Amino acid sequence: MLELKEYTKSDLKAIFGKKKLYGWDTTNKKGKITHHHGYYELYPILENNDVFRWITTKMDKFAQKQNKEPKDFKITSYLNALQQYCNYNKVSNPSELLKENIDKRNKRVVDYLVYLIKVEKKNEVSVKNAYQSRIKSFYSARGSPITDGLETEDNGINENEMNLDRDKIQVILNMINNSNYKLASKVQALLGLRIGDVLKELPKYKILKHSEHFYVKNFLTIKENVKIKYLFFPNELTKLLQAIFSIENLRELDLNSNFLKTRKGKMILQSEYLRKLKNVASKLYPNEKMRTHSFRKYFATQISRVNLTKIRDDIGSDVESNFKEHLLGHKVHYSSKVYNQILNDINQFYELWKPLEVSLCIDCEIINTTNEDILKLKEDKAELEEQLKAVQLDNREVKRVLLELFAKVYEIEDLNDLEELKVNRSYDSDKTEKELKEYNERENRTIQYLLQIKRDLE
Repeated sequence: MLELKEYTKSDLKAIFGKKKLYGWDTTNKKGKITHHHGYYELYPILENNDVFRWITTKMDKFAQKQNKEPKDFKITSYLNALQQYCNYNKVSNPSELLKENIDKRNKRVVDYLVYLIKVEKKNEVSVKNAYQSRIKSFYSARGSPITDGLETEDNGINENEMNLDRDKIQVILNMINNSNYKLASKVQALLGLRIGDVLKELPKYKILKHSEHFYVKNFLTIKENVKIKYLFFPNELTKLLQAIFSIENLRELDLNSNFLKTRKGKMILQSEYLRKLKNVASKLYPNEKMRTHSFRKYFATQISRVNLTKIRDDIGSDVESNFKEHLLGHKVHYSSKVYNQILNDINQFYELWKPLEVSLCIDCEIINTTNEDILKLKEDKAELEEQLKAVQLDNREVKRVLLELFAKVYEIEDLNDLEELKVNRSYDSDKTEKELKEYNERENRTIQYLLQIKRDLE
């Protein structure tokens, strides 16, 4: 059972910082002052005790259940949904909403959701799933649950999501000038990581090397809390990192200090990264929705096209599927002995990962090495195989004739009698005892040879 903490304003200040909560001012070179609003300014409802208890409890449950930091909780997505709901209903004190009877509560929520869809023209799936769940969460957490609402959608939020391939990624990245955004996209596509993992987790790790590839060990994903045993870098990513940071040996690269940082030394913002991608993609592919997750889907699609069972026939389709799920940071609910051996042996893991590299490459050129010389060799090989088959058939015929000939010499009518035949001649007075012994041994070796021919023909 979770032991939930009762947060105070001071706790929030320690978690998010004074600036995020109360805002801050900046002054440009011309002396113009710009104020940046904090949470308490953007979401006045946070001053309400019921709202404060609701949001901090959700934050604490998030941190404990997913083994993450409270600051990683997306507090603004919940506050924004409830603040808009209160603004629509012209309510400054959210606690008043909790005092209404159940019918009025239900009607108020449904009316607002319908308004968002029909008047605000917001995405229907987002309204039914995200907006509705966050508003209902406030009511239920404070003891006044909502029992009615719009039917949620199983899918659809990703409708018309862009399916990236090698060519599309090249076109999009060519339109982006920011080197950090380009690098983030490549990392997602080549490693299959969520953008949160790229920005928040990857900088924590030290780069190691195994054989010809660099990697990080025991990479822990944020969302599913899965530890990827070995996160290997394709050579395309390695060369990009080497070029950007002017360093040959990536083991000397400090990701925490340099990776995806602005000129001021701060990590790029996920929201700005997504905004830039959407701006570029909307001009190129206006009917498709761009998401950072699209790069991760590219990774999943590409590795799914490689049949690893042809490379290692003892793994089977279950192990192959589990291995690919592991690379994506998904939980595997069933594991075999072979699968566990692969995960715990970097050599086996590496040999199974390597064939996936070619399918993932974006800018690398895939060369068809089947040139004319190789084709000629293949044709010659096929011709020789046909000749060998013919020789083998001829050889069987030769053996059969040879066997019949020797059967006549030994006056054997049934070839099965060869099993009982043994030469032991002693009547030739012209031969010495030694010569007779050698003669008998030679004849018996011949019989053994004939027996072998007979077995070959059977």
